[in-house]
Amino acid sequence: TGVFPMPSLNACLQYAQKPDNLKKQYVVQTHVPNALLTNDGKKFTVRVYALISSPPGPDRKLDIFVYKNGYFATAKEKWNANSISLESQISTDRDLSIGRLVDWQHYDSVFPKLYKATGRVLYTAATEFVVQRKRTFELFGLDFMISKDDSGDLVPYLLEVNSGPVTKEEDFPMLR
Repeated sequence: TGVFPMPSLNACLQYAQKPDNLKKQYVVQTHVPNALLTNDGKKFTVRVYALISSPPGPDRKLDIFVYKNGYFATAKEKWNANSISLESQISTDRDLSIGRLVDWQHYDSVFPKLYKATGRVLYTAATEFVVQRKRTFELFGLDFMISKDDSGDLVPYLLEVNSGPVTKEEDFPMLR
């Protein structure tokens, strides 16, 4: 396991198809340009929780709920463009010292984009996942990285979607 920078998707595929690598599993992800960093220079992701519900009734209706107050996860070390260290590239540590999502200085400009992206992803997933069953629900955690584009707008990049994500005590208000 580790971070292996590759110049292209074809290079990734060629690497994975080598005989010694055929039984390994990989996650291929593009580099997020101009990613926002924490005040102390670490990469971070934003966790958004959402729920798909298929309530009782004959309509096979789907409801998607997006929780407004997620959290941040940070990398262990400061980000460095020349480092492939997992500690500087992977953001897995919940960092409540940054505060909750709803208190973030960029919340008003970013959350509507997170909300829209979450709805689109889960609506697509729900047609495959939930519509087959009545009276069911599933909780999802979506991890986004935030980038600043050339015009200065903040742009979310979806990195990962987890069904039935691990929750901790600080998530109890969301679960209620």
